[in-house]
Order: sequence, then structure tokens, then C-alpha cells
Amino acid sequence: MLQSVRLISGLILFLPILFRFQAYAHSVTEHKLGTITIKSIATMDPMPVKPYPYLRLIKWLSPITHKSLIYRHIDLKPGTIFHYQDLLRIKKKLLALPYFSTVFVTSKPIPSDNQTEVVDIVIQTQDRFPITADFDLEQGPLFTIRHNNAWGYGHIISNQFFLKKRWGYGLEYELPSLNGNYLLGGQCYRQIRNKKKKEDSYKFDFQNLWIGKFFYIKATTELLSYYWLVALSGYNKKFVIRPTVTNMENRPYHNQKFILAKLGWVVDGYVSIKNVYALECLELLPKGGSIEILCGYQKSEYNRNRPYVGMSCIKNVVNTSSSFCKYLHLSCKTAAFLHKKVLEEGVLALKLDYVGSLMYTEYNDIRQFIRMNYITGYRMPKERMLGISERDPEELAKPEKEDLYGISQPINARLHVDVYSTFHRPMVVKPLRFVVLGFTKFIALYNRNNALLNPTLINNYGVALRLAHMIRPWPTLELAMAYSPLLRKMVPSVTLSICHFKNNIAKPTLVPYS
Repeated sequence: MLQSVRLISGLILFLPILFRFQAYAHSVTEHKLGTITIKSIATMDPMPVKPYPYLRLIKWLSPITHKSLIYRHIDLKPGTIFHYQDLLRIKKKLLALPYFSTVFVTSKPIPSDNQTEVVDIVIQTQDRFPITADFDLEQGPLFTIRHNNAWGYGHIISNQFFLKKRWGYGLEYELPSLNGNYLLGGQCYRQIRNKKKKEDSYKFDFQNLWIGKFFYIKATTELLSYYWLVALSGYNKKFVIRPTVTNMENRPYHNQKFILAKLGWVVDGYVSIKNVYALECLELLPKGGSIEILCGYQKSEYNRNRPYVGMSCIKNVVNTSSSFCKYLHLSCKTAAFLHKKVLEEGVLALKLDYVGSLMYTEYNDIRQFIRMNYITGYRMPKERMLGISERDPEELAKPEKEDLYGISQPINARLHVDVYSTFHRPMVVKPLRFVVLGFTKFIALYNRNNALLNPTLINNYGVALRLAHMIRPWPTLELAMAYSPLLRKMVPSVTLSICHFKNNIAKPTLVPYS
């Protein structure tokens, strides 16, 4: 009974203290905004007294971000009531932009007679180097140089160079807008296919133009951004060299014009995580996903007019504390032409990327990487067939005999499964960090009746050395030596590991059968 009395009396005494604490916390977290001061620091500030020539070039290529661009992303005005959570939201919003490497948001109280405390906000940003480079060894363009902050006002300029089977140039311009950026781009290149047999060679000119617009949606989640994507593109493909084409025969070699539109809904966000693809370095991996719908119209030679419909879905999952999965990327693309209410040249492409957590053993740490790619065609012309590996989307001629591994039938579906496993923790030999891993790559090829063509499912297996710089965030270099049972020989390779998946592609493109 005495314990009950003490408990009740303690609760009675605690309740006023609790209410007083809540009222005090509420009064402390509410503030009145005074002034906003922005301090922008350039990429190379401070500069040495006698800078080297390459430092001067970096200084010239990275102009300081204009303060007006920062003010546009701050939704607080002087005199408004705000909480400290609003400051955290502003910081995350600025860090999500591709302009800054660090952002500091601090507050400075000002003495006032009012009940609500007046606070000044100081925002200090450090610009990151705005130029990035990207390589695409499977599909064009091969090399892309991108400037993410032209003139310091957030304009994005992307220069694309086609150097593998394609020879040409592309340019994309992105105009920043608070409610969603505007896109304008174009490509012009020549596709070349060199074959020993002259009757199998082809060459065509390709021109493509597109425009697009993002429409941002106010989101309740601070780490993700939601927006609609609307884009329209048109291209013209004209053959310079091709096999003999008569009426409906050799359909892939027809000269054609195409108009394609895209409507997409994107959930975009990035998470800083360690030990996924980079070696013991923080990296930004996308989370969220997208759903896109394609529709178009093709007009080719011999009055061949066909509508085109397609859909694309992407899902990215990032777990910073999961014991099973660190990163998961799923994508599905499908599209087809319509003619007389019948699907033609349909494509289904599935992709999975999985990175597991570290598996601790007595002496070493093991990590699994799994990649799966599956693609199949439906009612494809006889001239169109898949290659052994991922090829250019405009591959029309039959692969060489040595590429077929003794397979005489056309390849209609293909499955790749790559399994990587690290053997130990990353080791350091200054200034490099490296890890040794083993891998096995499986491949399954199917004909038009979904019958397996290759009896040997192991494409190659071997060991690889993955290298990364300790300080500079360079792309990871991978040196591999593998044995191919199909080719019956050693197959060395050198690759740049740029594993960065995006939630959307702004330009409307056909789903490639490659």
C-alpha cells in the first residue's frame, strides 16, 4: 500500500515537470528568422600564392556557385517562424544538388524582447569539381564529359563522343528550374559495321533530337524527391551501305523515321554508404525507382507504318545496416511494335544487381556480388539475332563464326549470371587500395523455341584484382584473368568499374534488342 501511495505521488509530481519540459522544448524549437547569409567557397579556395598551371585550369573550369542559385532552394523567408528541423531539411536539400561537396547550416541567436527568439542563419557551401566523365563500353556513347555547374548558375552541359562502331557527337543541355529542369539535346553519328564479307556490311547515318521537362512534386519524405518526366524525341536513320532490300524483306535495313514520347514518374534519392562497389570509401548510391511509359510511331520504306509501345520500371534498395543485403538494383524493360493488332519485334529485358554484406570468417571477410541479365525477343525478323555478349543496339548483321562458339541457330534469348566474391578485406599499398576476388560467369543461349543451344554453361572463370586510389575518388580499375571453356583459352580483360545506376533516363529511347 505504501508503494502504491509513493507511485501515485511520484506520478503527480512528475506530470507538471513533464508538461513544463514539453512547453519549454516547444518554445525553444520555435524561432523567428532574421537574416540569411550565404558564404560560397570555390573548389580551389584557398589557392596557393604561385599556383601550378593545372590548378589555374581547374580554377577556370570550376566557377563559384552564384548565391542566387542557393537562395532559390531555400523556402524560408525573413520573419517566418521555423524549427531546427527546417535547417536540417535545407542542408539535406542543398547536399542533394550536384554543386556542393560540403554544406554547413548554422544559426546565431539575436537578443530580442519578443517571446519568440530571433535567429540569423549562416549557410556556408564548398563547391565540388563540376566536371565528370563517364564510359560506356557496351552501348554508345563511348565517352561522355559532363559539366554540372556551367557559369556557376547550375546549367548542365553534356558532351557525348561516339568512338566504337559509331563515329559522331552528341550534345545535351539542361536548364535549371525550381519546379523542374528543362532538357534539350541531339545526336548525330555514323554507324559502321566492318565485315570480311562485303554482302554483310552496312553503314547508316543517324540524327536524333529530343526535348523534355521535369515536374517536381512536394514530398513528405526529406531524403527523396518526387517528380514527373515528360519528353519527346524524333530520329532519322538512313542507310548509306546495306544489303539488297526489296519490299518487306530485310526489314532491319529499311530507312526509317521515328517519333517517340515518354511519360514517367520518378522517386529519386541518394544514400551515402561504404563498402559496396568502392573500396572502403563512401559512395552515393541511388534509392527509389521509376515507372515510365513509351509510345511512338515509325514510318519506314515501302509505306510501313507501325505504332510502338513500351514500359520501363526501376527499383533501387539501399540498406546501410542490413545483415543480408547492402544494395539491390532491379529493372525491367519491355516494348514492341504494333501492326494490324499484332505485336512485332517485342523485347523483354530484365536486370538484377545484388551486393551482400560482409561475411566474417576467422581470418578473412567475404562479400558476394551477383549480376543477372536476361533478354528475349518475340516475333523478331530472321535478320535480327542476339550476340553472345551485350552488343550495340543497332547490331543487324549476323555475328562472325568465331563468335558463335559452334552455334549454328539464331540466338533469340540470352541469360548472363556473374558471381563475384572477395577473399579478404581491402589492403593498402600507398597510394593504392586493392582487393583480390574470384569470379564465375555463366551464360545460357536459347533459340526461337526456347531450347538451350550451348551445352557448356560456364562462360569463363578466374581471378581479378580490383584497384582504387586512397584519396582521389577515381573509378575502380579491375584487372582480370579468366579461362573460357567455350573458347578453350585464357581471356584477359581490363575494365573500369563505374557501377552507378540511375532511376531514369531523360531521353526517350527504344528498348534495345542487344
